[in-house]
Amino acid sequence: MKSLQILLLALCVAILSFTSAHADLLGLYARGKIDYIGGTGDVFKKFNPAPSTGVEAGIELLGLTIFADGYWMGQDQFLASGNLGFDFAFGEDIEFKLGIYGTGTFFKFPEQSVKPISFSSQEQAQFSSLGVNISDFQNQYQTIASQEAVASSMSFGLGAKSRLSIAYKVLPILSIGLQGTFGYHLILSGEDAAADLKARTISAYVAKNGLPSAIEKQLKEKLGAKEVDTTQLQGTNYAAGAFVEIRF
Repeated sequence: MKSLQILLLALCVAILSFTSAHADLLGLYARGKIDYIGGTGDVFKKFNPAPSTGVEAGIELLGLTIFADGYWMGQDQFLASGNLGFDFAFGEDIEFKLGIYGTGTFFKFPEQSVKPISFSSQEQAQFSSLGVNISDFQNQYQTIASQEAVASSMSFGLGAKSRLSIAYKVLPILSIGLQGTFGYHLILSGEDAAADLKARTISAYVAKNGLPSAIEKQLKEKLGAKEVDTTQLQGTNYAAGAFVEIRF
C-alpha cells in the first residue's frame, strides 16, 4: 500500500512539473522543416547525403506530445515517423524546448526488380542427384518473388529519441528555429526481411520434402537467404536543421 502511495505521489509531482514547465495546457502546431538526417546501419546508407525537406504536425497536452512527421529524402525515398513523449519548454519570445519520445519509423525506397532464380547445368545435376526437384522449387520460389520486391523497398524501426530546439517567436502564432535530434533504434531493413522470407521458404521446402540439411544450406547460400539476427538491428540516428512553426 505504501509503495502505491509513493507511486501516486511521484505521478502527481511529474504531472505538475510537466504542467509548470509547459505554458500551454493544450496546443496544436504544424512545422515545415529542412534537416540533415543520418544514422548507423544499412538503411541510412541508402539515403542521399543532402538536406531533406519535411513536414510535422502535432498536439500537446499537459506536456505530453504526440506528433507525426515525414521527409522527402530524394527521388522515390521517403521517411515517416509517429512519436509519443514529453516536452519541457522554457522562455517566451525565445523558447528552449527539450523533448523525449518513443518513436516508430517507416522507410520507403524505390522498388527493386527481383531476378528470376536460375541454376547452372552443374548445379541442376548436383541438386537433382540429392533429390531436389528443380522445376518445382523454382515455381515455389517465384511465388514469393513479388513479395521480396515489395519487402526490399520498405523498412521499419522502433526506438527512442531526444530533441533539443530553440525558437524565436516572430508573431504570436509564428516561430522560426533550429533543432537537433539524437536517437536509438531497432530497424528491420527490407533486405533483411526479404532474406528472412527466403530462408523460411527454403527451410519449409526442405522439411516438407524430407531433404538433407546440406541441401538447405546450399540453397540458402545460393539465394542469399538468411534469418534475421536481432542483435544486428540496433543503431543510432540523428537529425539537425531549421524549421518554421505555426501554432494554434
